Amino acid sequence: MAANAQKKPEPTYKIEGVQKINAEVYQLVHNPTNGNVYVVGPKAGFNKNAENFVYVLNGSSLAVIDSISLGKKLPFGIAINNKKKHFM
Repeated sequence: MAANAQKKPEPTYKIEGVQKINAEVYQLVHNPTNGNVYVVGPKAGFNKNAENFVYVLNGSSLAVIDSISLGKKLPFGIAINNKKKHFM
């Protein structure tokens, strides 16, 4: 390494925990108002017969605190509108 080469700054984030969920989750959104994390995915693999859920995780422990069934509808794109208190 050249003497005058700049070092890359250390990242300001780190992974502090991991939570296993009995599902194949693929999207995530964080609600800064209540600290919860929402992820979506099917419980039994990606196929047209699988029931899909939104899983509500505690933002600190990542423990699943609730789940919302979406039936066989596979969601693409989730968002939170804190102003109107909507989950889309």
